Amino acid sequence: MLYKIDDAATTCADAGDTGLDCYEPEFFLPREAWKAKTYTAELTITDDVAAKSKGGVLYYFCHIHSKMSGKIIIQNADGSAYTPSTPDELTLYTPTTNDDFDTMCGTTDISAFKADGAKACNMNFFGGNHDTDFEKCLHAIDCHMHWDMYTETTPDSDKIVTFMQQMIPHHQNAVNMAKLVLKQETLANIAAADEGLEDILHNIINTQNYQIHQFRNYLNSVGKLLEDPVIRPPSTNATSFTPPPAGSAASTTAASLVFASVAVFVALAVHA
Repeated sequence: MLYKIDDAATTCADAGDTGLDCYEPEFFLPREAWKAKTYTAELTITDDVAAKSKGGVLYYFCHIHSKMSGKIIIQNADGSAYTPSTPDELTLYTPTTNDDFDTMCGTTDISAFKADGAKACNMNFFGGNHDTDFEKCLHAIDCHMHWDMYTETTPDSDKIVTFMQQMIPHHQNAVNMAKLVLKQETLANIAAADEGLEDILHNIINTQNYQIHQFRNYLNSVGKLLEDPVIRPPSTNATSFTPPPAGSAASTTAASLVFASVAVFVALAVHA
């Protein structure tokens, strides 16, 4: 693997063999600072690497954004299917597939919180009739935050734990709101409102997702990361909601996970 900036290998003091430690820090800068450059990553799959794969698949993940992962399916140089020496893929968690509501909103895992969803909130978070797609999506996003801030906060915990437990759904709300605007508003209208607004929306998604990742790591290390709530907040619809048992497949895709596994099928030639 070789990470490049403006089509050249990185040359900072921490470049190492791949250049990742020069490449990655640039994405912590505001979007307007790094979008002027071209960032590419080149992966060469040798015969030896392909032979060591599980089921002809390479797996990858982002170590600064929780649950952002994928897989690369190896093909032969002529585009034909590659036959691996180990035929079976690794057994990993089930990828999340967005339904029609999340697809419409441009969000992740909020469908259960819509007006007729299993975790619906019997309250309004803003005025209006909530009859447009944007309003329906925004209501579900706000209900998601309301639910998680109540159910995923440890009562009588210490200040740092409480801050992080409350901040995760708060940040998820901001991320989903930014994604909703980018999905349902035109870039022309976004630019007309403020020339820097598109950058702000992307910065919210990138920065706050990373902060969620930091909070989750800390809470998990002290046994305070709550993802399988057995209680529900007041003013919600619980008639159709049954909390999943701990460790179940449903519990691994809890609403608190902003980034779910994404299967990325990339055809790469096997090089000798």
